[in-house]
Amino acid sequence: MPYKYFVPVFLATASLLNSAPVNDAAELNAAIIHANNTGTDVEFGSSFNFSQLTQPLLQPLNADGVLNQLNQTFTIDWKGNTLTASPGTHRGFFARTSTGTVTIKDLTISSAIAKGGDGGSGGGTGLGAGGGLFLNKNSTVILDNVSFENCQATGGSSSNNIAKLI
Repeated sequence: MPYKYFVPVFLATASLLNSAPVNDAAELNAAIIHANNTGTDVEFGSSFNFSQLTQPLLQPLNADGVLNQLNQTFTIDWKGNTLTASPGTHRGFFARTSTGTVTIKDLTISSAIAKGGDGGSGGGTGLGAGGGLFLNKNSTVILDNVSFENCQATGGSSSNNIAKLI
């Protein structure tokens, strides 16, 4: 009988180690980095605006800081919450080429925008790809009850100068 409470405490501790609760943008990036490295699931407690990130990007899924693939399989469970980018200056998720699978559940992604770079003097513009979610070649993301509201992907602006052919 002296070990009566040992098992419940152990199970609660093990459960906390297998998920990363998130309630704001900084915790989201930290949880994605952790999941990319360990395959740990990510769970959310509330809706929030990720525009407060000083760097206007969410961490890529299944990639390290220089976009090397990591091949983890994990789930991001939003529990019916909303991830908002206001005033629409941040892109949503970016999935790296990987043999791992990321599942995103019960989420609304709102007002995310991917804008390509502007062209220089006679130069071309950059591709704006994946407003709410960009999937790189051979990446696998399963969407389970996920919706996108007011998300956009737009190319960059060209300059007024036109290159002359000689």
